[in-house]
Formats: sequence, C-alpha cells, structure tokens
Amino acid sequence: MKVTFDNVTFAVSNMDTALDFFIHKLGLKKDRVWDIPDIKTKLIEVKGDNFTIKLMHDERRIARAKEMGDAPDYPLGYAHMVFKVDDIDVTYTDLVSRNVKFKTEIIETPDGAKRAFFVGPDNIELEIVQYPVSE
Repeated sequence: MKVTFDNVTFAVSNMDTALDFFIHKLGLKKDRVWDIPDIKTKLIEVKGDNFTIKLMHDERRIARAKEMGDAPDYPLGYAHMVFKVDDIDVTYTDLVSRNVKFKTEIIETPDGAKRAFFVGPDNIELEIVQYPVSE
C-alpha cells in the first residue's frame, strides 16, 4: 500500500479571515470553491507548490463549538501543520512583517533542524522548519 499526503482541512469560524491569512500572509493561491447549502458548509481550497489546504466553514460545527465553550489549548486529533522552507531566517522575518503572530522564536532542535511555531486564524498552530543540508 502506498500512502501520500493529499490535503489538510481546517474548520474555520470566519472564511474571510482565514483566506486573508493563507493567501495574503502565507502567499498561497485560492483554487476551488464548493458551496454545499444542504449541510450549510463552504469549502475553499488554497494551494502551495506541492500541497493543498482546505478551509471549511461549517455552520453546524460552529454552532456546536459555541455550545461547548472554549476548547482546550491542545485538543486531541490535530497538533500542527509544518511548512518546509529553504531559509528560515528570511521566512520568519517576512512573516513577522506580515503581522503573523509567532509562539516561539527560531529554535534549533536536536536533529539540527531550525523551527518556529506560529498561529493562524482560530488558533491553528503552524510551524516553519529548515532542515540541515545533507552532506
């Protein structure tokens, strides 16, 4: 069996805010749009070079979330999404200039990678990583 990455879908409370973040701040491109009125849902795909993110605005899910109150800081089922970059210093500086809110500064992990964590709309946790060059 061969498994490859297809997409990640984020449930968002405000589609305009999510589109602004992923298109204007991260530089992704808007692709397909689905309106599914029977289930009160709208899906919009945004694409990077080799990946797809689906943004889902589901009125039923939003209503359930409001009934439940605030979610825990680290809900089960989703941790974070990682974007691989060629130059983390340049990318970090560029994202900060676009008012992206980072949870960490650039850190180096034991595997030699440099990483920084930031948040998107609805507190979606994201990460940029630059892996060491293999010799």
